[in-house]
Amino acid sequence: MSAMLPWKNVTHVSGNIALGRLCARLTVNILPVNEVAPVFNPQSTTATVPENLPQGTTIVAFNCTDADKEPIGSPEGCSQIFISAGDDVNPKFATTIETVITTNNAIDYDTGDVTFTLIIVGIDSSTLDPQKTGSMTITVNIQPVNEFFPIFEDLHLSLSIPETMPVGIEISRVNVTDDDAEPHGDLTYKITDGDPDGMFLISQTSGKMYLSRPLDFDSMSDSVYNVTVEASDGELNSSAVITITVTDVNDNVPKCTPTFVNVTVDEDMPIGTNVTTISCMDIDQGTILTYRIKSGDRGFFQITSSGIITVADELPYDKGILTFFMEVETSDGLHKSTVWVLVLLNPVNEFAPKVSNAETTVSEFQDVGHEIMSYVALDGDAPPHDVTSYEKIAVHFGDRDTFHVDEKTGKIFLTSKLDPEKTSQYEILIKVTDGGSLFTTGTVTVNVKNENNNAPVCLKTADVLSIPKSTGKNFHFHSVLGGNVTKMPSVC
Repeated sequence: MSAMLPWKNVTHVSGNIALGRLCARLTVNILPVNEVAPVFNPQSTTATVPENLPQGTTIVAFNCTDADKEPIGSPEGCSQIFISAGDDVNPKFATTIETVITTNNAIDYDTGDVTFTLIIVGIDSSTLDPQKTGSMTITVNIQPVNEFFPIFEDLHLSLSIPETMPVGIEISRVNVTDDDAEPHGDLTYKITDGDPDGMFLISQTSGKMYLSRPLDFDSMSDSVYNVTVEASDGELNSSAVITITVTDVNDNVPKCTPTFVNVTVDEDMPIGTNVTTISCMDIDQGTILTYRIKSGDRGFFQITSSGIITVADELPYDKGILTFFMEVETSDGLHKSTVWVLVLLNPVNEFAPKVSNAETTVSEFQDVGHEIMSYVALDGDAPPHDVTSYEKIAVHFGDRDTFHVDEKTGKIFLTSKLDPEKTSQYEILIKVTDGGSLFTTGTVTVNVKNENNNAPVCLKTADVLSIPKSTGKNFHFHSVLGGNVTKMPSVC
């Protein structure tokens, strides 16, 4: 027999063979030869499954066949099927005769179990010849499952920021983790509550918080914001509260109203009397203002801690100082403001004219119109309350019209000839009045000097006398009757 016998079609051959005259029955058994390797159906496939499948879950079903006919009593097809490559050290997959299933080792996308390329090998059932193998490739793509909620490291974060913080400055950053890998570990952020005026904003991707509008502590009804921030992975959300306290900063200059003060006070205002009040305020809470007179007071004014300007010394109107222009500075410790204060002194008639009695001597030869003297009175008041007029109100011991007193200067002039033989002394009563109608009187005594302007006059031009011989020395024997008013020489 030269032809190959097909094992799959012939089990045995029997017949008669003639050898000479003898005949015998011959049986031929055809034995199988392992010619064909096992074949998987499908040869390759791809499966996409979620992570964390329970043990025993079927991933892929397949069929392993072998074209060789095995001897009677031996199994057909693949006698062994196993994963030869592509699995982890801790196997995530196992095979049965027709499937790939999961093991009790969890498939975790978040730790790197993303794709498995499994090589499945099948061994045929050949018992006489060497065994042949076949294989298939299974690509298993692991689909992530959103298992975990975002977790805030601080569920209640507190921070303080000054009211002067510039807009756009980063004020905080929320720290959030999600144990899911991408894409379920990609987080977005938003503010969901506690910021009705939009004072803050948060980066949607980074979780950084920024100041979005200017702060003003002094106009806030509440300086504390409890801002709720939400972190989301697209499906699962978590929230945390960030308490933001805005702190006051001395950022306002004291405001004074008005900035120019004009006040008039009487010159006799007592020491310690209030002149005016500097009205200033600072809207920064807790600010204490201080005041000082920087210049212009000349030592006559002082200012209290509450901004009240008072008289510190007797006001010097009568010394010629009529006005004060003061620079008042108010400070909150950092910022300063200036108020200008003009104080005008109002004159007061405090003093009556001060006079003294005077005396002078005038020759009887003095001409009419001669200035006898200048009668000067003093007044402690400055104009307009100084001395304004002099008035002759009486002349004692003589004619009133003998003298004239100038109303403005107080100069006294002779208005008629003097005759000491008639009046040797005059008393002029002068009234001195100031601009406030206060007056004082004084007396000027004028003595008339008697000059020798008359010859002696004898009552008898001749007389006869008899003197006894025995008359001693110094005996008064006669009087000559005559006179010389002016001591001029005369003969009798």
